[in-house]
Amino acid sequence: MYLKTKTIAKTLTAVLLAMIIAVIPLIKVTAAKSKDSDFEEITVVDIDETTVTITDIDEDGTWGYTLKVTIENKSEDITYMYTIDNASLNGVCVDPYFSAEVKPGKKLNEEIEFYMTDEEKELIGEVTDIHILMYAYDSDDWSADNIFDEDFHIYPKGEENAEEVIREDDDEDVILSENDDVRFILTGIEWDDTWGYELSVYMVNNTDKNVVFTIDDASINGYMVDVYWADYLMAQTSALGEITFYLDDLEKIDITEEDEIEDLEFYFSVYDSDDWSGPDIYNEDISLTVN
Repeated sequence: MYLKTKTIAKTLTAVLLAMIIAVIPLIKVTAAKSKDSDFEEITVVDIDETTVTITDIDEDGTWGYTLKVTIENKSEDITYMYTIDNASLNGVCVDPYFSAEVKPGKKLNEEIEFYMTDEEKELIGEVTDIHILMYAYDSDDWSADNIFDEDFHIYPKGEENAEEVIREDDDEDVILSENDDVRFILTGIEWDDTWGYELSVYMVNNTDKNVVFTIDDASINGYMVDVYWADYLMAQTSALGEITFYLDDLEKIDITEEDEIEDLEFYFSVYDSDDWSGPDIYNEDISLTVN
């Protein structure tokens, strides 16, 4: 089971986010000159209970592109937990690493780190638009309402210079599904001796909704096989993803090498992450011959 950790984590994240994230308005930010660099400090949250300020940017942080943040908990008796579940850089969804607990009446200097694969770095290029969904809640009372849910943009090069990435189709791409709302493209296939059979995909969400891309009922060479994959995309964003068929699952259907895989079938669907009971935004049975 440990081999499934990578994709299970992504799937659980998508499920949790779909339960938490709601449609929320963009906030108006204020700026002041940072003492340590030319970056304009941005106050992204300023309410009675707390203040959150982006103080600087490190484009080459230890774990990747990094925002430095100062948080002030202005409550007298409540400890707050601050979390970012979703973010995009230049319109490409990336994984933000940030969670901070701040005691009453205290401040904290922390970092928001964006881990990007080499492929994501190449696609995104110079970061000009950072879009973040952040929220905070009572650390000791999960049933309480969030003290804030904020949806904000940061423009490191100025809003007038913000650019959204549009990936051009490659000659070797296979368009699996496409309509006015979504695109689902196979960009590569790889056999990994540690993980298994990996499909690299590029996804586009052209809707104004936060959505989840997922597949079910997968089969290889006519044999059903487990797949654990779901990716969350913010409204009007794209993303790179990886669908993995794990070695132990492949061995159950007597597949130990890449060239033994001839065809794949699965049910592909996209749904509104804020309305699980609603109809799919898109769905399709997909068949793919690979050898």
